[in-house]
Amino acid sequence: MQSARSLSRRFGAIRAMSDIPDTDRRSVRGDIYRVDSELKLVVERKAASPEQKAEAGQARQVLKRSVEYAPDWVRILSALCIGVGTMVGYKRIVRTVGERIGKRGMSPAQGGSAELVGATLIATAGLHGLPVSTTHIVSSGVPGTMVSDGQGVQGGTVRAMMLAWVLTLPATILVSVLLFYLLAG
Repeated sequence: MQSARSLSRRFGAIRAMSDIPDTDRRSVRGDIYRVDSELKLVVERKAASPEQKAEAGQARQVLKRSVEYAPDWVRILSALCIGVGTMVGYKRIVRTVGERIGKRGMSPAQGGSAELVGATLIATAGLHGLPVSTTHIVSSGVPGTMVSDGQGVQGGTVRAMMLAWVLTLPATILVSVLLFYLLAG
């Protein structure tokens, strides 16, 4: 355990996460998340005064800025990739979700129900800071409406969707690792 003076000498000049030595960055980030978790408890605690809640909330905002960030080029590139992917593959997506999941085409009421449930779940997850896939949520709502209407689902399409969901994470990890070593090395 390091003394406060030692920590102050080592980390006193830090203004941004990039100022932290690479060897300590992971540990500091973990510490920030732990402190944020404790501050969140203060904000939610009924026994805490409004002043304590406000101070804890402000401290959380300051801490979050140091660990929850993405450079502008990452945001722009992500938006561009999502936009291009949607422009290229939208017909296939619309056809699969609207016509191939159920044994019959989806009715407007089924589409509205699936979208309403999807919007509610996505908003709830966003409010609680939970990472979710909007695609998975919305396309899962469609089979739910099909089953509740009694028309059933096409097993092959649902199996293919589930397989794609399971393979997405490891495939993304692998591609990210390869790109990192190609771009960083």
